[in-house]
Amino acid sequence: MHAKNRKKIVEDFKMILADKIINLRKKNGWSQEELAEKLNVTRHGPVIIGLN
Repeated sequence: MHAKNRKKIVEDFKMILADKIINLRKKNGWSQEELAEKLNVTRHGPVIIGLN
């Protein structure tokens, strides 16, 4: 697999994962802070993976 294709696959995966996390967070009515607390990470952890 070429590095360019691998990079695209990784980027696509990140987008899909971020969308799933956003949807689950909103479905449960959690703020970023609440999700971070439940995951035992700082608020910045979830933000890095694309929560908004």
